[in-house]
Amino acid sequence: MNILDKTTKPILIGTFVIVLENQNVSYNLKRSLRARQLWLQIHPEKGLSVTMPRHYDHKNVPAYLTSKTRWILRHLNQLKNELSCAEVDTNAPQVPLCYQGSPIQSFGEDHKKTYSLLDGTLVDYHGVLSWLQQKALKIIPARALLYSGIIGVNFNKISIRDQKTRWGSCSHKGNVNFNWRLIMAPEAVLDYVIIHELCHLKRMSHSKAFWNEVTKYCSDWRDQRRWLNKHSHELHHFHSSSV
Repeated sequence: MNILDKTTKPILIGTFVIVLENQNVSYNLKRSLRARQLWLQIHPEKGLSVTMPRHYDHKNVPAYLTSKTRWILRHLNQLKNELSCAEVDTNAPQVPLCYQGSPIQSFGEDHKKTYSLLDGTLVDYHGVLSWLQQKALKIIPARALLYSGIIGVNFNKISIRDQKTRWGSCSHKGNVNFNWRLIMAPEAVLDYVIIHELCHLKRMSHSKAFWNEVTKYCSDWRDQRRWLNKHSHELHHFHSSSV
C-alpha cells in the first residue's frame, strides 16, 4: 500500500485569469511529468489550479476551463461561503471528531481534550487522529476490495492520502486513491465514494452510462453526495501532520 506517495511536484508555469460567466477567475497553471490528463484542483488558500501533462498544449486550457464553467464556479462559490461562515460565526459550536459518522466521546476543551476510543482507551488530540488514520488504512482498502468483487473490477494499487479537495480518484492505470478523512463520515458515504471510483474502472467519464453504473450499487448516491458536500468542511476541520 502506498501512503502519501512522494511524487515529483508539478512545475508552476504562471498565474492567469479567465472570464467565466462574467466572473474573473484566477488560476495557477502547472505542468506535471506524471499527469496523464488535464485535471483541476481548488485549494482553500491557493484557489484554482490547473495541472496539465508534459506534452499538453497550454493554448487549449482556456477552452477546457470554459467547458468546466459550472463545476468551477459551483465549487469556488461553495468554498467562498464556507470560508465566510467560518469567519463570521465565531460562536458556532465546535465540530466533533467522529468515527464512521458517530461522535467520539471526549472530555475537556479544544485541543486539550481527552478522547475515549471504542475499547475505552484514553488518548489526546493527536492520538485520536492517529487512531482514525490507522482505522482508515484498514477499513478503506477492505471496503474497496469488497466492492471491487461486487462490481467486477480489479484495481492495481490503492493509496490512502490526506487531500484538501478530493475524496477519491482513479487513474487509467487502475490506481485508486482515497482521502483518509472519509473514515469520519457515515459508512454509507464512504461506500459511495469507493463505488464511485471503482465504477471509473469501467467508465472514466462522468457520462450518463457512468452514473447508471454507480446507481446499480448505490441507489441513493445523490443523498450521500449531498451529505459530503454539506459536511466536507467538518471533515477538514481537524489538522493532521501525518497519515
